[in-house]
Amino acid sequence: MRDLTRQKQAEAKLSESERRLRLAIEATELATWEWNLISNEVYWNEQHFRLFGMQPRPNPVTPDDFLTHVHPADRERLTNLLQRTIDTRSVYDAEFCAVLENGSQRWMSGYGRVVEEVDGQPARMSGVMLDITERRQAEEALRQADQRKDEFLALLAHELRNPMATLSNTLLILELTGGQDEGLPLEVALSMMRREVAQLARLVDDLLDVGRINQGKIVLRLEPLDLVELLEKTIEATRPLIETEHRALAANLPTEPLYLRGDAVRLTQVVRNLLTNATKFTRAGGHIWLSLEGKGDEAILQVRDDGIGIPADHLERIFELFAQVDASRTRSQGGLGVGLTLVKEFVELHGGRVEAHSEGADRGSVFIVHVPLLNSTSHESIH
Repeated sequence: MRDLTRQKQAEAKLSESERRLRLAIEATELATWEWNLISNEVYWNEQHFRLFGMQPRPNPVTPDDFLTHVHPADRERLTNLLQRTIDTRSVYDAEFCAVLENGSQRWMSGYGRVVEEVDGQPARMSGVMLDITERRQAEEALRQADQRKDEFLALLAHELRNPMATLSNTLLILELTGGQDEGLPLEVALSMMRREVAQLARLVDDLLDVGRINQGKIVLRLEPLDLVELLEKTIEATRPLIETEHRALAANLPTEPLYLRGDAVRLTQVVRNLLTNATKFTRAGGHIWLSLEGKGDEAILQVRDDGIGIPADHLERIFELFAQVDASRTRSQGGLGVGLTLVKEFVELHGGRVEAHSEGADRGSVFIVHVPLLNSTSHESIH
């Protein structure tokens, strides 16, 4: 009687242990599998079916049910790995691309080993499988970000070296000639140096702004201002750059003021960066259009060009830090490629939004900025 009681207690503990194990497996969304190597029958839990986008069905299944859900590019590799695991009694540990019932693809991680032998021969193999798609996507995003960072650093070195070389060479000539060389008069040399110093200052300012944004230290100095007047001044300051190589700029601005509460310095950067970006990506003889209108309680600014356009796969990340669009075609214009990142951040700090559109290669692009206007009562208080 005592032995029977102990047996029942042991069975109850085993049953409870198995129940807890099932709950743990369900909580972690692990797919489990058992492979009878003698009968070639495979047993999946319900989660295994679901990970492949299948409705659970009675077991057993076959190894082919698994392999048909493995991407063709990974199928041979996994077949060989499983066979080697069985032959060598080693561990099966693999990541692979799975093709679900609806044709979509997910990344899976599989793990297993031989757990039973009969007369020295492998008889049973057990393992688990889980969806690692989010982890793989995060790793790919980090890899791309690291690659863009490396490209950015290389570009930064290039952009810093060019003005430094001009400054160094010009200073050397001035030292040797005392500014009396007819081939490089003093005023021309000073003009060149002022231009290169201004370029270096812009590069450093952009880098400082990116650093402040990453640290959340950008502070706006908000005040009521007329967006029309701000645009007029920015256009005139940027026009000489735009109209090099016979590009044409057409501006369509309201005749009446549009008032908003903003930081004049940052909004000027937004407009200047959009115009500079359009200039970089517009070929000689091309066109740039700028328009502004008040619509309801917001101002809508558009900067459009007929330049090289933006590939569809770049539109989603055009405002990301370190993102570049065919930098090889824009090197002559210089810049670090952080201008659009600053545009997005400054516009959003003003409670607005910015979006980019393009119909593809050589079809131009348009950037649209929406920022909130002051209401009519605030307009009157300005006057």
